[in-house]
Amino acid sequence: MSFVAKFDSGTCPKCRAPIVAGERIETFSVGRINRYEHVLCPKTADVTCSICGGRWVECDCP
Repeated sequence: MSFVAKFDSGTCPKCRAPIVAGERIETFSVGRINRYEHVLCPKTADVTCSICGGRWVECDCP
């Protein structure tokens, strides 16, 4: 489930960039702890797939 962050929420575990208010984030649980990560990480958004040449985050290549 994704939503817009109302407050700064630490750092994203996927890209290690800070999560700031206004960004789209999603939550996941690690045991009893809720964590937050970017829906689309800013550092990985422009990475291209070496197989198809498309955007890596949208690619279905293995």
